[in-house]
Amino acid sequence: MKAMLLAAGLGTRLSPLTADRPKCMVSVAGREVLIRNIDWLRSNGIRELVINLHHHAEAVVDSIGDGSRLGVSVAYSREPELLGTAGGVLAARSLLGDETFVVVYADNLFDLQLAAVVDGHRQSGATASMLLLERPDVSSSGVAVLDDAGWITEFQEKPVPGTERSHWVNAGLLVCEPELFEVIPTATPSDLSRDVMPKLVQRPHALRGHRLAHGDRVMWIDTIDDLKATEATLATGSSMGAR
Repeated sequence: MKAMLLAAGLGTRLSPLTADRPKCMVSVAGREVLIRNIDWLRSNGIRELVINLHHHAEAVVDSIGDGSRLGVSVAYSREPELLGTAGGVLAARSLLGDETFVVVYADNLFDLQLAAVVDGHRQSGATASMLLLERPDVSSSGVAVLDDAGWITEFQEKPVPGTERSHWVNAGLLVCEPELFEVIPTATPSDLSRDVMPKLVQRPHALRGHRLAHGDRVMWIDTIDDLKATEATLATGSSMGAR
C-alpha cells in the first residue's frame, strides 16, 4: 500500500516559521512534522510514499531525498501552481497506482494504529474512509454527519457556528480506493472537503467515517498556539483532551 502526504500548503498562519520552509518542515519538539509522519507510516508498514510539493519544495527534497535514510521510498509530485488537496491527489494518480491508498494531511500528527482504519475500510466496501476526531468547536473544520451505521451522509466545510450538525471532524487521514479519482474535478484548484466529499455523500455507501478510538490521538500545528499545545502534548505524553 502507498500513502500520499499532502505537503504543498503555504502555512501562512504559522508565519514567520514558514518564511523559508513549508509547513510540513516546521520542527515539532525537535523533529520536523513531515519526518514524524514518515516515521509513523513506516512503523505502520507503509514504505512507499508520494509527497506533493510547492512552497519551498527544495527544503523537503534536501531533507528527505529518496527516503532511503528513513527506511522508505519517496516519489515527488511537484506543483508549480497549487492544485488544492483534491487536485494534488489527482495529479499524483500515476504515482499512486491502482490499489487502495492512504492520504495523509502532512501537517497533522497521528498516534494510532493505521491497520484498524484500513481494515475497517476494506470490510465496508467504501470508496473512501475518513478518520474522524470529535471537537467542541468545529467552525474551522470539515464536519461529518453520520448515520447509525457509520456512513457519512452529509459533509459541512467550516460551518457557521450554530449551523453545525455534528462535532465529528475530518482528522486529516483518508483511506481511498482508486475510484476516488473519478470524483475529483479536472479543473484546479480543487479541494477534497469542498469539491469531493459532497459528491461522495450523494452516493450510497461511498464515504465511511472511522471515529477516533479511545486512547488514539491526532495533533495539529495550524497556528503558533496549536504548535505550542502539540509540543506540550508530546513532551508529557498526555491525552489531547478537548480542543
